Amino acid sequence: MARKFLRFIPPIVFAIAGWVFASFVVLFVAREVQFISPAYDLIPLTPGTVAQDVGWLLGIVPLAGLIVYLILGIPISAIILFAVKLIRSTAYDVDIAQIGNRFSGIRMIRRATVPALFAMAISGIVMEFIEGFLFTALLTVPPEAFQLFQFFRPIIGTLITLPVVLAFFIPTWMLNDAGVVMHLKSDQLSIRRCPDSIGVGRWASNLLAGFTIFTIPFVLFVQHFLPIINGEVTGALAILNAFVFSIGIPFLAMAFVIPIIIFNEVVINGTKRGIRGIAKRFGSRELRLETVVTETKIVDKEPEYGWAFQSPQSDSDSGNI
Repeated sequence: MARKFLRFIPPIVFAIAGWVFASFVVLFVAREVQFISPAYDLIPLTPGTVAQDVGWLLGIVPLAGLIVYLILGIPISAIILFAVKLIRSTAYDVDIAQIGNRFSGIRMIRRATVPALFAMAISGIVMEFIEGFLFTALLTVPPEAFQLFQFFRPIIGTLITLPVVLAFFIPTWMLNDAGVVMHLKSDQLSIRRCPDSIGVGRWASNLLAGFTIFTIPFVLFVQHFLPIINGEVTGALAILNAFVFSIGIPFLAMAFVIPIIIFNEVVINGTKRGIRGIAKRFGSRELRLETVVTETKIVDKEPEYGWAFQSPQSDSDSGNI
């Protein structure tokens, strides 16, 4: 039992470190801006200084993610499940596989990577839409504080974008944790198609962010570190800028995603029952994963190992894919 709770230590430490980092950087910049231009207000809709506005923002992002989880998680999971049934039903069955319960702290941190990178990737687009009515002050940054906002603006954009991104990724976690899988129908094997099985949540997230984890780090390196290596830009400020944009922002974005992942682990039994109940209403069956060992008469050849899904309703009928 103690080991079960120890797995939460790495992600909790990671989240706290990220929140402290975000608070230090953002509040430091906010206070510098306030010193340069005391009348400057980041969010005109809320009273207070820039530092107070940013502090409010840092506190509201995890709460917004939790609200997204509670209100939209299961409904959007149902929509994804229905869409997959509708789009892929001619060649694939959508069923429920019996999967294990182990999920380490390192896996929790890894789960936060793609949503964080994806939020960072589209934060510029989101900010273009909301600056005009929520962050109007960003359009009139004091000239003397413009360089400071080069650190400030992408951090704000990423934090604002996170709840929007989580509205899509949270349901994919729920579907994966419930063991909802999409697998090729048996009759499709006769037309020279390889056996194919993937979690519905994984398939859905790959559609939106399949290459994010590979492309975004590469783009960040080219944009921020390559000019330093080539000698195009020099100085401590350029190096600091490269580390903040390439490592710091993804790091703090992951830190703000992790509390939602931990909450998911706490309530996972309830969400798993809910998702499986919805899947069964859509006609999904409960399957079990079987290990198949094929014996061979050739002495110098190792036995061949494989796997297959089999329905518990019919042990005599193979039902394998």
